[in-house]
Amino acid sequence: MKKLFFIPAALIAFLTTNASAAEVKPFAGLSINYSEFDGDDADMDLVEDRLSSFTVNAGVQINRYFSVEAFYQKSTNEDKTNTGYQLIATGNPASVKTKVKFDAFGLDFKGYLPTSVNSLDVFGSIGVGKYKFKESLIISDLVTSDALGDKYDEDNLGFRFGVGAQYRINNHWSLNLTGRYVKIDNGSEDVVEDLGELSLGVKYSF
Repeated sequence: MKKLFFIPAALIAFLTTNASAAEVKPFAGLSINYSEFDGDDADMDLVEDRLSSFTVNAGVQINRYFSVEAFYQKSTNEDKTNTGYQLIATGNPASVKTKVKFDAFGLDFKGYLPTSVNSLDVFGSIGVGKYKFKESLIISDLVTSDALGDKYDEDNLGFRFGVGAQYRINNHWSLNLTGRYVKIDNGSEDVVEDLGELSLGVKYSF
């Protein structure tokens, strides 16, 4: 009978020890990002492909070596005016003005490795996000000031791969620098194919 009681007691002790060792800690963060995207060459010349954005995230640090986080990212609205065009119907000079912005949300998984430098870790990340690009185009007759415009969206999955470093200021605050590549699973008529980013962020662990 004593052996039967010993087995669940040992299991409880094992689970309690591992839960304590895991040191699960929630956290929240904010980062600013420089983003540059690439895609179909014929259309990329018309749009501004360098965007600034911010990201808010929240997640849990499972242990020192692993975390999972959800994120939301929103970019600025950038425009570009292109000149040197002529309207086929009239021969009048024309300009093409474009605007582009995007937002995204998703999930990232990170693995950390400590370094020989105190409080400095390096990490790799992999994740997936839903990316929505909004683009507009206005063609203007520079003689008559007549204009014709169109808007369209690109709504696709993005597969995220990143590397970076994190410096722990204290038990609660840390700074991080991340380089990231996003492969967009786009449709045949979509412009954006991939995205490169550099992010500087701050994180607070509770």
